[in-house]
Amino acid sequence: MKPLIQVFFAIPCGKFYETQCKIITRLCDAYNIEPIINEKDLLTESLLDQILDQITKCDYFIADISSGSQNVIFELGYALKAKHRSKIAILLSNISKCPSDLYALKRLQYESYKEYATKLNNWLSQFFKESHIIDDQGLIVPDYYEAFNDQDLFLKKWDTPLGCDYSLTFNGFRFSNAHLPVLSKHLAFLQDYIFEFECLINRSTIGWVVNGTKFNFEDSLIDFCVMFNLSTDGHLTPHIFSKKDINPKSHYHVFDGLIIKETINYKERLNIKTSVHGSIIKIEINDIKIYQQDLSHEPFDKYYNSIDNKTNQIGFRCHPGEEATVYSVKVASMTEDDKSTLLEDELLKLV
Repeated sequence: MKPLIQVFFAIPCGKFYETQCKIITRLCDAYNIEPIINEKDLLTESLLDQILDQITKCDYFIADISSGSQNVIFELGYALKAKHRSKIAILLSNISKCPSDLYALKRLQYESYKEYATKLNNWLSQFFKESHIIDDQGLIVPDYYEAFNDQDLFLKKWDTPLGCDYSLTFNGFRFSNAHLPVLSKHLAFLQDYIFEFECLINRSTIGWVVNGTKFNFEDSLIDFCVMFNLSTDGHLTPHIFSKKDINPKSHYHVFDGLIIKETINYKERLNIKTSVHGSIIKIEINDIKIYQQDLSHEPFDKYYNSIDNKTNQIGFRCHPGEEATVYSVKVASMTEDDKSTLLEDELLKLV
């Protein structure tokens, strides 16, 4: 039997907008909805006609404008002309900037995947006589996980800077010569998150990035990122890259690091977990807490606070002469307990 309702979802990169797609699939199954999601990044004339026809004929239209995708904004503009406002939902991550022309429109804002699912579920439920209340377990999606074993998926999900040398081996992503980071394309929607990865430092140092912004391919730069370098002699060094204040020598602003006192063999496989709660960042290596800092305070504040819209891309960096292998990556929303622990630790530092 044909589903009673068709909903057009305007989201970037089709099925590679992975976590949101899993939530959409879960909700559409529950409500017997037929989701319409177009996977093409580039519009041809025939595809454009097809998309506009689908928007016109669908029962409801939902757009997530968090990515700033021009295709999504275009589709939303057409939907606003073709459909009644009551049949249109606009979603926006709390850390993403709303285009000025859309300020006057009601938006469903979210700061985590679970809140995204809840807002979407509540909006859909108003059109059904019987609401399909989905329990929390139904709304929880698996952590984002990347094992670096598919070249096509890698190219869809990651941006590599010019000159970066890399290979996807049978057990990981091996790379070097990346002064600017290898950066994710689609993880920019979590406000508070835990970024965990397994790695091996093949030569000298590995760097990893949080709070990154997407590449601007016109000048091959990003706007901002926070980076940590870890070397095989146990040094951890924070860096900040800000396009508004580029260091003329190294691009990055380098801050005083620390020598890790705990016994860890940095020439063996490592598990590195970075928790990000606003401007507070905590790092654990092999389940040992190594570092915690509020980057909105001195000496980081001048550079950290210079960019408002930190879109929380993650990434990896090896300067020329360095090499590392990343075996797997997990990203998850931070729980309330995680946030409380982080804030309690921060208060203890002030006592």
